[in-house]
Amino acid sequence: MMQEMAVAASNSALSPIGLFLQADIVVKSVMIGLLLASVWTWTIIVSGSMSLARAYKSSKGFEADFWKSEDIDKFYEGAGRHD
Repeated sequence: MMQEMAVAASNSALSPIGLFLQADIVVKSVMIGLLLASVWTWTIIVSGSMSLARAYKSSKGFEADFWKSEDIDKFYEGAGRHD
């Protein structure tokens, strides 16, 4: 019985949350900083991916309109030529 309780106590002490709660303030602050940096990095990655997806969709629409046009000059006038 005592051995089972010791194993259960040691398992909870080795969980990520248990280790965090037992850590020193310096370790906790570093871990929180790393967590915030990770969230910030993933925000940048997702934002960039969404931006690239919008640019790709816009590019495909422009290309489809380009190939449908019969006169290139009229197409560029209608598309609002951006050099």
